[in-house]
Amino acid sequence: MLLLDTGDDEDAWEDVLWRMGELPGVQDPSPGPAADAGRGTAVPRRLLVAHDPAWRGATAEEAAAAPDRPGVWVPDLVVLTDERTERHPDIRPLPAFRGGDAFWITPRHAAMTYLVLHRPRLGFTFDDFATWGPLDLDRESVDEGDEVDEERYGPVGAELEKRDAPPRYTRPARELPALLQDTDLLVRTDFGDDAAWAPWSSRCAGPRTAMSSTTSVPTCASWTTRPSREPPPSR
Repeated sequence: MLLLDTGDDEDAWEDVLWRMGELPGVQDPSPGPAADAGRGTAVPRRLLVAHDPAWRGATAEEAAAAPDRPGVWVPDLVVLTDERTERHPDIRPLPAFRGGDAFWITPRHAAMTYLVLHRPRLGFTFDDFATWGPLDLDRESVDEGDEVDEERYGPVGAELEKRDAPPRYTRPARELPALLQDTDLLVRTDFGDDAAWAPWSSRCAGPRTAMSSTTSVPTCASWTTRPSREPPPSR
């Protein structure tokens, strides 16, 4: 993934980086060793973070066209900051591009998307992103006859940013095994009701889940989120 700063507000840029969390595979395009090449992880990753004054003021079209040259690394997803990111500190909307899809996304949702870019069949997901968070609602066809509803159409992940305790990704204490496509995974993201969680967690106490009696998966203990002062990380 490519994260590109085209604005001129350092505070907004730093806020976007903080909200995206401690993502693996971060690289600085400037000369010198990469900050974190993502080596030694279950899934090789590359997040190129470009904070170069040469890109200041670049349009979304220019940023989207930049990788379309011979010999240039083509990221799976291009995300950038612009003046709207700076004007809306509550959700920090970011223009994003993938193939023919263009949409608004928030930093936390961009981080979640980056973590699953290696998974197959994400085309429908990005189609939905382009439908519900199109870059230009005036040009994008929604559904004929539909009115533009601010609660319905907007940056993907806006609700994450508006939560009282929004999630922020932090590195696990140790490398977790890669999940296969046929693996069932139960993740707890709301810690407000222990009684509601207990029946589900009791069914997932060993290497096999109640939902799949034939597929061997990591134990629940391998994926337990340890309490911390920050909100639980999203995976």
